[in-house]
Amino acid sequence: MRRTIEWRHDGSRLVIPVTVYPPLTGTTLAGIEGKALIDTGSTTTGLTGRLAESLGLRSIGKRLVATVGGEKHIDRYIFRVGLDGRHPDDEVPTFPYIFEDVIGFELLDSFSFDVLIGMDIIRQCELLITPGNHCRLSFGT
Repeated sequence: MRRTIEWRHDGSRLVIPVTVYPPLTGTTLAGIEGKALIDTGSTTTGLTGRLAESLGLRSIGKRLVATVGGEKHIDRYIFRVGLDGRHPDDEVPTFPYIFEDVIGFELLDSFSFDVLIGMDIIRQCELLITPGNHCRLSFGT
């Protein structure tokens, strides 16, 4: 079922609610809610170190990453991203749509968001930005 999130952005950033889950290695559906920045300029999704620690994630190693502040070796984690979209014809809340495991990088805890959604997730979606600061993100089958 195709799901959609519609919102108005602030004119400078696209921020949506998100839930982050540990990798699919067990039966837990416990996740942590936060705010995510949609960043079409990033190839990979990332999460703050604080969020990784809260989820009990272990680093799978460091990787050299090009950032706005230059190249840095940054910890990488495996996790899942969930979005709470609804089918446009459905007014009843649904379970979140949870994307497959991603190998993402650690963000600085000083950002004003918890997750950065990169093209690894965005390319699985349809993103529409229209005049008047209206946005729509559709995802799922």
